Amino acid sequence: TPAALFTRPMSEDQEELVFIQLPDTFPATLLAAAAAAEGQEATEAKKFVTLDSMPEGRIGKLQIRKSGRVEIIVGGNALDVSSGSRRPCMQEAVTIRAAAEVSDSSEAPPGVFFLGAVHHHLVCTPNYETLLNGN
Repeated sequence: TPAALFTRPMSEDQEELVFIQLPDTFPATLLAAAAAAEGQEATEAKKFVTLDSMPEGRIGKLQIRKSGRVEIIVGGNALDVSSGSRRPCMQEAVTIRAAAEVSDSSEAPPGVFFLGAVHHHLVCTPNYETLLNGN
């Protein structure tokens, strides 16, 4: 379960990658949160915010309830976190450094860099009850 994944003790040699699937769009309340983070004023015309338009870095707060339910709060909206389906094949995460990103003073050459095997898949879905109630 997602709660067990985040609450179990782990040693440094047991590091595991977790793939978290987020929705493409979020309700407009995120626009206000993103704009406030950038020191701007949000417009009321937009109803939804895309993941691409959100600022980089920390986007939410993970909450683990006593009941074992896991939520991530993004811009005041609750997303339920559940386990994804098992994958029939091994998945690995990589990062790609393109030649265009490499400067003359850069130490790392262009290439593909292995981050590790993805051990867990989590799916975040909007909590429609809180969206409809406005909480």
